[in-house]
Amino acid sequence: MTILNRSLALLPGETVLWHGPAMKLPEVGLSIGGTLYMTNERLAFVPNRLRSAKRFWSSPSSEIMSTGVEGPLGVPYKSMIHSIVVVHLFRDEAVRFRTSDSEKTAPLLNSLLRNGDVGGDAP
Repeated sequence: MTILNRSLALLPGETVLWHGPAMKLPEVGLSIGGTLYMTNERLAFVPNRLRSAKRFWSSPSSEIMSTGVEGPLGVPYKSMIHSIVVVHLFRDEAVRFRTSDSEKTAPLLNSLLRNGDVGGDAP
């Protein structure tokens, strides 16, 4: 972690299964740099200190239907350079993140959501 990054405040009994740099992509406005965390309880995004006025995002694992990959502006996935991890929630909402390797991050998050096992593929 660098001086700009913050860590996730863990809940009692919560453990981090995976984390990595990400940008949260809002519906409107500027993207927010920070860290995406997958724990045994939730998926959470913690913004870096440059966006200290922005609040973090978090969703319990039970509310996440799946994750997938798409291209910019919601078009089907075309290029790994521009791909985006999409988190589909049961409440008919989607949250988008750009990660260093979205093509690997989305399946990894799906695997963690299903069985909590990172295996040897953690970035």
